[in-house]
Amino acid sequence: MNEVLNGQASLLAYTHRLATLWGDSESIDFDAIADMAELPDQDLIGLRSFSLNSGSDYKPVATASGMIIVMTYNDAGNTRLLTRLNTLFNEMKPEKTIPLYDYQTSEIIGEMKFLGVTRLMPLERNGNRAIQGITFQAGLQSVS
Repeated sequence: MNEVLNGQASLLAYTHRLATLWGDSESIDFDAIADMAELPDQDLIGLRSFSLNSGSDYKPVATASGMIIVMTYNDAGNTRLLTRLNTLFNEMKPEKTIPLYDYQTSEIIGEMKFLGVTRLMPLERNGNRAIQGITFQAGLQSVS
């Protein structure tokens, strides 16, 4: 199994699903952005600091970690930001799952199960942007 590409693709698919659900947001891979000035003037959600640990003899499941960033633009009182973070925080609590996709075929090949502690990071500001993230760990469990 290609854990790196499948894990990253699955998390980006998850953020894409939420952006579509919210209707006014775009999903983005924050690891691919070098300069905040490149970002569009709209609400964003995406993956940042993606990493992967291999399994071991006593725990054979690969574990992904990173942060899902929610960024709102011109959000007076941070209402959209907090509402979206609340949804995300509840969906990423330990034992909750998202589909694990094959990065080439988009077929569901298993699940990613959130593990350990889900942590809401402190709020940051950058001009008209409010930025906050949720850190996670998730085990990649393939059905094959």
